[in-house]
Amino acid sequence: MITLSVSYLVTIVKHGYPPSFKGMERGFREIAAWGFHHIELEGIGPAHSEIMRKRAAALRQTLGDLGLRCHNFCAVDANLTHPDPRRRRAAMRTVHNACEAANLVGAETLHLASYPPHVRYPNGLPYQVGRKYRYTQTSAVQIPKDYSFDRDWKTLVGSCREIADLAATHGRIVLMEPRVGEMIASSDSMLRLLEHVGRPNLKANFDTAHFAKQREVIPIALEKLRGRYGNFHVADHDGQTLDHLPCGRGIIDWRGFLTGLKRHGYSGYLGIDTSRAATAKSDVLASADFLMRLGHELGLNLRK
Repeated sequence: MITLSVSYLVTIVKHGYPPSFKGMERGFREIAAWGFHHIELEGIGPAHSEIMRKRAAALRQTLGDLGLRCHNFCAVDANLTHPDPRRRRAAMRTVHNACEAANLVGAETLHLASYPPHVRYPNGLPYQVGRKYRYTQTSAVQIPKDYSFDRDWKTLVGSCREIADLAATHGRIVLMEPRVGEMIASSDSMLRLLEHVGRPNLKANFDTAHFAKQREVIPIALEKLRGRYGNFHVADHDGQTLDHLPCGRGIIDWRGFLTGLKRHGYSGYLGIDTSRAATAKSDVLASADFLMRLGHELGLNLRK
C-alpha cells in the first residue's frame, strides 16, 4: 500500500511561512476536507520549533479530531550548515525541538535540507521559501577569496552525522531533501552525502520536481537511489521554471516512476508537493486522481 499525503509546502504557500496556528488549523481542515489522512509539519528555526514542541501534543489532538496524522516533521534552520560552529550549535536547538515534536505528534521521519553553499548571491538565492515562495532563473554568484567548497561539504557531512545520531536515539529516520541550487540538488550529490555520512538512518527524500529541474530522468534517478530513499515529494515540472505542478501536467515520466516503485516494493508515502496557492485544492486533487488512476492501471494500490 502506498499512501498519498499532503506536503507542508501546500500549507505554507496558502497560509504563510511560518503560518500562524490559526492558519495551520485552517490548512488542516482543508486537507481533511479534501479526503486526505496524512500530512507533514515543520519547525522553522529555534523559536518556532520550540513553540511547535510545546504545542505538539495539542496539535496531535487537533489532527486526530480531523482524522489526520503527521508522518514527517521538517527541521528548518539554514545555520545547520553555517561555517561558524556557534551558529551551528544554536541551530541544533531547532533539531532537538523538532525531534521531541516529532515524537509527540507521532511522526516517523525527521526532514532536513542542505542549504546553498556559503558564497554570495547578488540576484538572490536560486530557491527560497520565505514570505513568498520564489525562485530565480539566474544563478549568478560571487566566490569569496577564502571560500572552500570542501569546507562547506565537511560541515554538511558533520551536521548530518550529528543529527542522524540524535534521531537514532529517538528511533527516527532522517530524510535529506534535494533542492535546486543547494549542496544536495541531484541524485549523485545525494548518493555522495549518504555514503560520506555513513549512517543507516539517513535516507533520501526523493523530490520529483527538484530532480526534474536538474534534468534528472526520474525513473533512472529512482534506480540510482534504490534502497536509499525513505519518503517522496511528488509534483510535476514544466522543464523551465521551478513551479511544482500537478502530477501529469509536465515532463515527468510518471508511468516509469510508478513502475519503479512497484518493482522496488515501496509501501510508504508520496507527499503531494504542489506550489501554486491560488489553485492549491485543484492541483492537489488532480495529482491524487492522476496517481491513483495510473497506479490502478499498473497494479499499484494507492490510497489517500
